[in-house]
Amino acid sequence: MYYIAYGSNLSIEQMKVRTPDAVIVGTGMLQGWRLLFRKFATIKKSKNFNTPVLIWDISKQDEKNLDRYEGFPNFYIKKNVKVRIGRNNEEIKAMVYIMTPEAVKARIKEALPSEYYYSLLAQGYQDFGFDENILLEALQEAQRIITITFYLGGISFVGAAFLIRLFLFSKQSNNPCNALSYSSKENSNTRNNLW
Repeated sequence: MYYIAYGSNLSIEQMKVRTPDAVIVGTGMLQGWRLLFRKFATIKKSKNFNTPVLIWDISKQDEKNLDRYEGFPNFYIKKNVKVRIGRNNEEIKAMVYIMTPEAVKARIKEALPSEYYYSLLAQGYQDFGFDENILLEALQEAQRIITITFYLGGISFVGAAFLIRLFLFSKQSNNPCNALSYSSKENSNTRNNLW
């Protein structure tokens, strides 16, 4: 069975533990799907967006292991979708986990991922040559969601702490976008100060 990874399962090391039978088939692009953070990664159908993915061939036991890890069916549901794979852009059907609407709603106030979780995805994006701007855009969207929630009066402690750090850093650098670009090596000091 083909399985599409776009989040922490881009990590080969983690997949070796979770899914010992899994084999990488290749990289691909989910066209018309947007990467989002709601503390953890999810995707949402969105016409003008694409999400780079890693396609795995997994066994039935691997699928059971992933079901447990992903919190299926309460936290993530499974869906079969079409994905374009490889250089010849061949279209295949594969299974993907998508966060449930209830889980998305419950995490709206804490949309930002942890630094550790984000770093797993950033490493995967680097390992497979994915456009890191897509990952950064998902992070910035999560920050906007928290800002909107803040203005509506329902900010969480994590969101408030992040916004304060973002504000203080942007005052120092005169560029608030730098505060969010903590996946690159040259910004490692920034990354450490931000968290």
